[in-house]
Amino acid sequence: ELPLMLKTSRPLAGVTHRVNRSIRDMNQILDKDCAGEAAVENLLQDTTLKLWKSMDRLRILVRVAPSLGLIGTLIPMGTGLAALGQGDMTRLTTDLVIAFTTTVVGLAIGTVSFFFYTIRRRWIEEDIKNMELATEITGMNIWRADHAVFPETAN
Repeated sequence: ELPLMLKTSRPLAGVTHRVNRSIRDMNQILDKDCAGEAAVENLLQDTTLKLWKSMDRLRILVRVAPSLGLIGTLIPMGTGLAALGQGDMTRLTTDLVIAFTTTVVGLAIGTVSFFFYTIRRRWIEEDIKNMELATEITGMNIWRADHAVFPETAN
């Protein structure tokens, strides 16, 4: 499917918009740049870097949300224990509700973030694989055209 797309220069439905855009940009570079292989490789590396950078917010959320939930648990527990020492059960109950609520919220946000991170990472890995394949195929075509043993001649 991908080799067919490279030959026809038409976007295919089976490939994501990111891969289609990358192939379109690669073809534009090859049409106007004489040092095509290096420019295409640079495009691939830049695109890969941008895709992995786009995952940073989700990765941070996966790590930070449970930590904030724990912090939100420990702070009210301190004041709740002080209230217990003074015999203020109402204050202890309120602080315990806040403590456990922040734990649940932090864990829920971390779990949902991890779910989306995992799915999105899989999509990005597939896109990068397809972009690398397109780059390899294009590189082979450039090499064959430049180093042909029997260049095509008219009969």
